Amino acid sequence: MTTRQHYVPAGYLAGFTFGGTRDSILSVHSLAGSPVRQDKPENVAFERDYNSIYVESLPKDHLECVFSSQFEGPACALFKTLSSKHRPFATKEEQAIAVNFLVLQAARVPLSRRKYERLIIENGHQFLHKVANDPEFFQTLVDAGALDESDHCCPVRSRIESVGYRHR
Repeated sequence: MTTRQHYVPAGYLAGFTFGGTRDSILSVHSLAGSPVRQDKPENVAFERDYNSIYVESLPKDHLECVFSSQFEGPACALFKTLSSKHRPFATKEEQAIAVNFLVLQAARVPLSRRKYERLIIENGHQFLHKVANDPEFFQTLVDAGALDESDHCCPVRSRIESVGYRHR
């Protein structure tokens, strides 16, 4: 089970080494202002269990495996081909592989991840506040089947109100 998970794939970083492999050396520039150092792609841009998920029916490295097989592997192979043959994208499929990889990278680096986590929490708070304070919105959720007024709404609503979402 993978525990060292790269938020910038080691295979991608290998493209920035002199040898073009994961065992070659690259220069590592820290965003925190530490001195530039030399290291291997395998040893940089990772965190333990960074992409681990805890879902009963899935292995904890499921997301990491999906990233690797569906996005990183094809993109790293494509970038290596483009670099070695000194050519631009030849097909729409190549463009799609590159775009999917870049979008995934933009969303999964630590700074973006923290930003999205904050947005999820803020939106959750706003939603709970609206459920607790807007009777029309509450009823819309009940009518849409998102909440079951007889079983779940009253306890949920009273809990929301008890933790301070009422009339802030």
